[in-house]
Amino acid sequence: LRRRDIAEIGISAQPVALPSREIEVLLGARAFANAVRVFAPGLLPDDSYFPIEPGGTRRLLLTPPTSGPLPGGLFVTALNAEGRLTIPVEKSA
Repeated sequence: LRRRDIAEIGISAQPVALPSREIEVLLGARAFANAVRVFAPGLLPDDSYFPIEPGGTRRLLLTPPTSGPLPGGLFVTALNAEGRLTIPVEKSA
């Protein structure tokens, strides 16, 4: 498996904290991203290790199992990527 810099793959993530305390994330990639994982401390994703086709998008929902503050950011990795993205989470209006 050839690993490329995560910036070269062009993975993007747009998270929004919802009033329900869940975090919705819209993910995209310019090149094929294999086994994408989104991690936010204390949250459970509704999917993990999924592919994103070139130019494709994927919507993900992260749910807190307990009460408490939501994390201020999340991390995105992929099996074929070197490095990780650190993305701040914006609160919904």
